[in-house]
Amino acid sequence: MKQCCACNKNSFFPEMLGDIVLCKKCLIKIDGLMWKYRDFEKGEDFDKYRYKAITLANKNQFPASVIDGINAYFDQKQSKLKECAACGKRRQKTTNANNFIFCEECFSDIAECWKRKKYFNREELYNERDKVLKIAKEKNFPKEFIEQISPYFEDKVEKNWISTLDGNKGQTIEFYNDYLTIKTNKNFNEEEMQSQFNKLNSKININSEDLKSFKTIGKEIGKELISDVIPIPRAFKSMKILDMAGDKMIKHLDNSKTVSIKNYVKDGLRKVYYKDCFNTNLLFRNEEGITVGALLIITNNANVPDLLFFFDKSKINKIKKIRKILEEEMEKAEKKVDNDKKATGNQHFAKQIRELKGLLDDGIITQEEFDAKKKQLLDL
Repeated sequence: MKQCCACNKNSFFPEMLGDIVLCKKCLIKIDGLMWKYRDFEKGEDFDKYRYKAITLANKNQFPASVIDGINAYFDQKQSKLKECAACGKRRQKTTNANNFIFCEECFSDIAECWKRKKYFNREELYNERDKVLKIAKEKNFPKEFIEQISPYFEDKVEKNWISTLDGNKGQTIEFYNDYLTIKTNKNFNEEEMQSQFNKLNSKININSEDLKSFKTIGKEIGKELISDVIPIPRAFKSMKILDMAGDKMIKHLDNSKTVSIKNYVKDGLRKVYYKDCFNTNLLFRNEEGITVGALLIITNNANVPDLLFFFDKSKINKIKKIRKILEEEMEKAEKKVDNDKKATGNQHFAKQIRELKGLLDDGIITQEEFDAKKKQLLDL
């Protein structure tokens, strides 16, 4: 039991306003039940109820100490409010964005864009950035905050990242400058995808003899092309790749046995470099009972397993776009490998010519021998 600071009567159930004690009756006189147990979101509401409580306290001739206690109580409550950097209003619920405080009302229009962590391509990211910039300027966000918007969105772009696509079937494919990744998560339904893959694959009907012919003809054509455009030392390796790729194509086309998708799909993240990719095959049938498509990525490296990316049929147009991206990156990687080999070869030839020049300068070989060997090295 404590003595009320307003009426000096003892109370079994006193109400505390900081160090001030009020009985229930006196608390009701200043409309205390309307604000003591209430969380206010807006500073304006605090001001409204503070003014009303002080007015009623004066009207009921409460001591000055009680009025001071009421003010101290509201000051302590209001200290939890934060001022919005855009509108200047005080609010309890706020968002801290790059060390700037914004109320929900001001921040709501950019909240979704600002908090988003994953984008599927740079164009989408830049569109969101421009949207945030426009809203921030219209709502008079601080100049310092606006200057941070572009760098903030740039930081969301992972280094060398090109594009991302969620197939909505438990897999996500991402493209980078030198490689791609396919992430298979826990939502991937292996049994369902195996059934769908069997339906997609069953539409390919090639008998075993045709398959052998396919490999033989493809290999012979490849030999002719290689012998025309690729130097002999490189030709052997290229024919080996072609032979291996032919075997892989037969494996993919031969539907005499059910192919397990376990050969192509592994839990977690798989990474493959474009230089190790040989070809792509898009499995898609717009038929009843088939709800997915699959993008098959065939590699030219025996140590790098082929990959399958399953996607919802509604994603087919996006899949065609990313397949184009993949084939473009594969072509770039192939050219880079060729250029690197050419540069290495040139360095080797240059070294040999310098060694020959040293022999010439030392009088070990004649000028005619030097010229002949140089011509041979340069294949002139």
